[in-house]
Amino acid sequence: MKTLCLTLLLLTSVAHSSISTDMKKTANSLSRLLVLSAQPKQFETQSTEVTALFEQLNSSLAGNQKHFKGRSPHYEMNQKILQRLNLQAFRAYKLKRYEVSRQHLLAQPNICLSCHQNDKIKSAAFSKDIPQNLSVLEKAHLAMATRQPEVALSFLDEAMKKDLKPQELEDALRKKLQILISEKNYSEAKAELEVLQSLYAKKPLVPQVSRLISGWIKGLERAQLSLSHSLTSLDQVKRAVKKTFGSEEPTFGLLANPEDEVFFLVLKKNLLNLMGDLKNKELPEAYYWMALSERAVGYDIYFSLADSFLVTCIENWPKLPIAKKCFKEYESFMEFAYSGSSGTHIPQDVKAELEGLRGKITP
Repeated sequence: MKTLCLTLLLLTSVAHSSISTDMKKTANSLSRLLVLSAQPKQFETQSTEVTALFEQLNSSLAGNQKHFKGRSPHYEMNQKILQRLNLQAFRAYKLKRYEVSRQHLLAQPNICLSCHQNDKIKSAAFSKDIPQNLSVLEKAHLAMATRQPEVALSFLDEAMKKDLKPQELEDALRKKLQILISEKNYSEAKAELEVLQSLYAKKPLVPQVSRLISGWIKGLERAQLSLSHSLTSLDQVKRAVKKTFGSEEPTFGLLANPEDEVFFLVLKKNLLNLMGDLKNKELPEAYYWMALSERAVGYDIYFSLADSFLVTCIENWPKLPIAKKCFKEYESFMEFAYSGSSGTHIPQDVKAELEGLRGKITP
């Protein structure tokens, strides 16, 4: 499967002959931060350790030029994306916006999609055991962040047998949906969703869950009609979107309805498969569609890279018309990231960044 060729960050402290000395420091810092971020209470309270780890990670990412430079444009772009994600996570942490910080941190392994797809480094990176002191849901989240979908599924299934709070149950189900769409074909995913639908239809205390799953099944059937074959061009993306929504510019808020949510999950999967075949000039539009797909599911595809896709689009192709659409979408993302019960409070440095990006775009 051809996927977006993004660099592998090593998520283990286990010694391995293929792991460069320079990347071991990065691996150790990120590995520990991932474990802490999977435990929200510890992540908030162990601020001295978390702060030191963020600083170590930023320093090693900035200093490890040898791993990124001169290999390919993707590697060099990824160094910038990783540094950006880490700085955003650290900035949010210092502002005590812990959930925003966790999401930016947990997104970092999500960029390791295929550059090391078949080599020994991947198996070394992803063979690390999940810490036993985590809750079952925390284990599932960490397994997803470190790209272990089958392990995550087993933890999610275990968690759903327990007496979860409604929001916890919905979160677990949504994570399972994402893995099913990512790892299974249409019929397999639909079969598993129908089993869940039958199970929760018998539980009157969670009728909203049954309705949610029913919407996902309908969405999967609709996506199969619009995206029945693998994408071979971005024009096919536009046609599929228009066939589904009646327009190439669908409108929705920060979370699409269940039917549309599944369509965009399937679209994102297809886009990742298409990325390896695109020309350089086609990449910004692909980044835009991937970011839009992540907004449709509340920026919750494993852990979102929407902001990095959009900033890459703006910074690397500022003269193209698509840069304006990327900026508008990025502005909306920042409003989402810094919104809370008391309103939207965007920090001054973030506002300055927005103005800087706006200034790069050709009028």
